[in-house]
Amino acid sequence: MKKTPTPRTFNEYVQYWEKWHKQWWAYKSGSFMEWPKPNGNGGHKDLLRLHSSPIIDFYPEPYYYRFSNNIPNTIDAIFININPAAGGPTQFKLNSTSPLISSYCANGNSYQKSLTDLLNLKGGPNSFLNHREKRTRELLEKNSADNVQVLCVDLVPWHTANQTDIHQYIIDNSSLIMDYVIKPLTRISNNEVSGPLAKKILIRGTSFRNVINAIGLKILHLLLGIG
Repeated sequence: MKKTPTPRTFNEYVQYWEKWHKQWWAYKSGSFMEWPKPNGNGGHKDLLRLHSSPIIDFYPEPYYYRFSNNIPNTIDAIFININPAAGGPTQFKLNSTSPLISSYCANGNSYQKSLTDLLNLKGGPNSFLNHREKRTRELLEKNSADNVQVLCVDLVPWHTANQTDIHQYIIDNSSLIMDYVIKPLTRISNNEVSGPLAKKILIRGTSFRNVINAIGLKILHLLLGIG
């Protein structure tokens, strides 16, 4: 199978995950867009039926960004995380009553077009994105009412009950993560982020650093902009 080119711009990055998501929805066996199927369960530990459901059955979340028809798709800061939290009923692929899955299907399995619905979910990633936007305003010394455009990215898009459940997958597929997450983000940060946070990717927590160190120091150097 011919290798998919590494995205070089934010638009190419978005389009990569659009194609990826369509292949995920139609998934039968093997791999898609070079990414192998993850093993393990993806549901929240307190939801007994979903807790035993496989990771692949939960709506993957590769990135978060507030697209708008009224605001240009600029980027003030890039944050990177390990992976989404445990999946819930709304993200469960087989839940025919899920408003998120319904929106996703109505929009032709487009992650970008269903992202607004994802961010509006109760208990969804909106609070996560709000926190990153607040932090960006602090770093840029802006007022609380000022608009900032933040791109938040996961190393892998898979839901798991605990971050440690996906560590081995990250290590085993470090070349994929390098080509389709780290390298694109480095280019986007260097060329499309404006202001003081250009050429920087913001990370938080020792768990993230432990994963990066397990993959290799070269990636950490790229993230810190010194390699």
